[in-house]
Formats: sequence, C-alpha cells, structure tokens
Amino acid sequence: MRIALIGPEDRIAEWQQRLPHIEPVYVATTPPPFHDRPDIDLVFDLDLDQDPERMAAYAPVPGLMVIGCAVKRTLAELALWGGRPPAGSLVGLNALPTFLHRPAWEFSLYQSEDRERLELICNELDLAWEIVEDRLGMVTPRVLAMIINEACTLVQEGTASPGDIDAAMRLGTNYPLGPLAWAAAIGPEHLVELLDLLRQETGEGRFRVAPLLRNLLRRGEWFDVRADA
Repeated sequence: MRIALIGPEDRIAEWQQRLPHIEPVYVATTPPPFHDRPDIDLVFDLDLDQDPERMAAYAPVPGLMVIGCAVKRTLAELALWGGRPPAGSLVGLNALPTFLHRPAWEFSLYQSEDRERLELICNELDLAWEIVEDRLGMVTPRVLAMIINEACTLVQEGTASPGDIDAAMRLGTNYPLGPLAWAAAIGPEHLVELLDLLRQETGEGRFRVAPLLRNLLRRGEWFDVRADA
C-alpha cells in the first residue's frame, strides 16, 4: 500500500497524528503527477470536496483508490468532476478538522463493491470504521452542525449562556467537547457552509443558519469557551 496524502497542512498533521505508524510516499497540497508516480495506489485527499477539480487527475488512473473528504459534496457529484467515470475506486471520508481524531472514521461508498477493499485498508491501517450513506453532510457533521446552530439560537434568544450549553452537552451526552467549543475547533466557516448547502439542497428551514452564528463568522469572532472548561 503506497499512499499519497493530499490536503491543507492542518488536516495532514491530524491524519499523521492519528496514524503515526504509517508513512505516505507522497505528501503535498496537490495531487502527484501519476505518470511519474505509478507506484501510488491509494490517495487520501483530505479536502477534496473543497477542490473537486482534482478529480480530473484521479479519474483516469486505473486501480487507484481515492479516499476523499465528501462532507460538502457527495461522491456522486465529485465523480462528475472527473469528466469520466473513475477508472479506480472512490470512497468518501469525513475529514473535517477534529474528526480524524475520533475512534472510528466515517466513510461512504460510490460503489458498494469497494467495501471489501476499504475493509482491507482499514485493517492494515488499524482503523475502526463505519459506512454511512452517500449524502450531503454525511452523518456526524450534518447532525453536529444542526446542534451547533441550535446552540447559537439559544444564546441569541438569551435562553442559556455559551458556557452553560457546553457544560450541559458534555455532562449530559458525554460529548468530548461542548458544541460551541467543538465548533471553534472545526472552524465555524465549515459549519455555515455546510448548513447553507443543506438548506439549498433540501429547502428545509431547520438548516437555516442562526443569525448569531453567521454574524460571528463575518466578524471573525467566537464565544469565549474552552475545551477543558
């Protein structure tokens, strides 16, 4: 297994912290020139949904498995960016900041027959894993974005303070972080973008971004909450 690791520096660092026993053969912010690197058979692209044009580099390569972040775009949409059906395999991953530190990684499949190969890869990497439906937001990011959005609404209405909300969620649900501290770690910009995409796709009011959340993002501010509070 010869891995290319693609993405922004912070997500690459998170991947490497989670898998310190694995040494990729290529690490960069952009895909390798596959004509010069025929040895690469597995790509982790940690922000593929932000730069789907990379599919044009991946799609023609036979036998290549691409495991790409597919939170803000479905695999069905990403496949279209390749200009042709992938000659290899395409698998989605929830690779938003903080999620690679979770005990089990969240994957989605473009083709069901890729499950067996993915299982072999996860076993070799010593990863716990789960398969979710190929849908916008996957599962955990979608649910968490809605919880954080509702938390912002509660603060805006004066129902509870940011600290009270985070403490209640940590103690009551055993979350590793309160939702507002977790939002700071993920990056509120990712959450607002995801909620806007979900609202656009579904037309459902439950995905409407809370005014306070959007205003804080525009001002570059966030609540004074600590992960260890």
